[in-house]
Amino acid sequence: MFIEIVKNIQTENKTDISSFIYYFERHIEVDSYEHGPLALEMIEELCGKDDQKWNEALSCSKKAMQLRIKLWDGIFSKISSN
Repeated sequence: MFIEIVKNIQTENKTDISSFIYYFERHIEVDSYEHGPLALEMIEELCGKDDQKWNEALSCSKKAMQLRIKLWDGIFSKISSN
């Protein structure tokens, strides 16, 4: 998700967003090599072979993604209105 955002960032008003781009690049790095694998390991340990727990984890993950999209849409809207 973040890789695509960084690839497509453009500024029409020549605003310096280098700190913002650094944030994304760092986030991608940490998620890829540390947080992602650890999160998967944690979920596997918590859910084990319990289908109900896996379904709950999936449901919560979908909700989290919807809220994340809402957050970034709000940020985009705010940036666009300036």
